[in-house]
Amino acid sequence: MSNSLSTSANFNLYEKNVPAKWIWYVILGLTLLFFGFLSFGNLVIAARASVLYVGAFMVIGGILQMTHSFRFKGWPRFIYLFLSGLIFTFAGIIAFIDPLLTATMLTLALSVALMTSGLLRIWCSFELQSSQNYIWLFLSGLMTLMAGILCVFGWPNNTVLVLGLILAFDLTLQGIYTIVLGLSLRSVKYV
Repeated sequence: MSNSLSTSANFNLYEKNVPAKWIWYVILGLTLLFFGFLSFGNLVIAARASVLYVGAFMVIGGILQMTHSFRFKGWPRFIYLFLSGLIFTFAGIIAFIDPLLTATMLTLALSVALMTSGLLRIWCSFELQSSQNYIWLFLSGLMTLMAGILCVFGWPNNTVLVLGLILAFDLTLQGIYTIVLGLSLRSVKYV
């Protein structure tokens, strides 16, 4: 069974050519899958890569924010933006100087985010009890809450394991998704 997409007035040339390039999605997916499996093989390197990735973007973001702060003529805004960018840049540099400390803090922040997200999903599931599928939201929230609690109880000893596994799972799942997307684009026909 082939998929078909109807052509509309705002459908541009890029969108029409995407299915013709399905193989590039498959190649990207296979690459992501390869790096995901590689990450599972060495969680320490995967965790370090995660920390350095976050650190690099913090340094870039901090420098951009400090540069942007000079566009403001009012001193209160200038100082706020400049100091904020400076702190962000400093935190990014710390990621390069002491990746283990950064990984430890990222794991703690992730644990808190998981617990918060889990509690919110559980709360939302109670709000949606009239819905037939509310139990899936409840179970999802419960699993996310438990993952956050496990991270906190193992912290700081599980830092490398948690960050490495998250990167490995993310790369693997993104790889699978991108391969499936590419293969599904292969059968798309435009009318």
